[in-house]
Amino acid sequence: LSKLVTDARPAAHWNPTLALANRYDRGTDCVGWHSDHLNLLGPRPIILGLSLGATRNFKLRPVSVKSSSSKGKGNPKAKAKGATATAGKSATQQEKGSESAAVDDDAEDDMTVTIPMPHNTAVVMWDDCQEAWHHAVPRQADSTIGRHATAGLVRVSLTFRMARPEFGGANTKNCRCGRPTALRSRGGRYFLTCNPAGASKQCGFWEPCPWAQEEAERLKKELSEQSVST
Repeated sequence: LSKLVTDARPAAHWNPTLALANRYDRGTDCVGWHSDHLNLLGPRPIILGLSLGATRNFKLRPVSVKSSSSKGKGNPKAKAKGATATAGKSATQQEKGSESAAVDDDAEDDMTVTIPMPHNTAVVMWDDCQEAWHHAVPRQADSTIGRHATAGLVRVSLTFRMARPEFGGANTKNCRCGRPTALRSRGGRYFLTCNPAGASKQCGFWEPCPWAQEEAERLKKELSEQSVST
């Protein structure tokens, strides 16, 4: 699986250090629209998901004001045009057990991409898919699920990520609530904001994040140089 990534992104030096396993027993097991928090992964992370067992639909849609869980000056609307350019090559399986930023399930967007994921299918998220898109594994009627010969309706997903511990330490900052902030991105701008996870209310903390902005620009430049050389 690592070779799938390193062959396409050799300069990324992707070495997964985190693995998450989740089990979906039936069509009512699902995860709504969301995106990963970037704190542990850094900007423009690479995530690989392996689907085993039953065939379930994986969906993604561009981030917009309607589907964003964070509003305000730090969250300008992402341009669908820029997101569309990455749709064909960027996808992830963010599973129900991982840290994520949930969004409004009722929000509607201009475009939704649906990817059926049969047994032994691997999908990769890279570039700005995490920042510019939300994703979900929606509910399905059991009759619409592609049953596996052995597992039946059961689907098991394995998701692999590479932690970036070098972005901790001095780069960690607490909000006015006294809790570690969340690293977010909207419209290509990276910022730190109050982390809503497990909190009944937010303090409204927001500030730009220069180190994340610099790292994102470095990764984009690296990708551009790789494309020219190949």
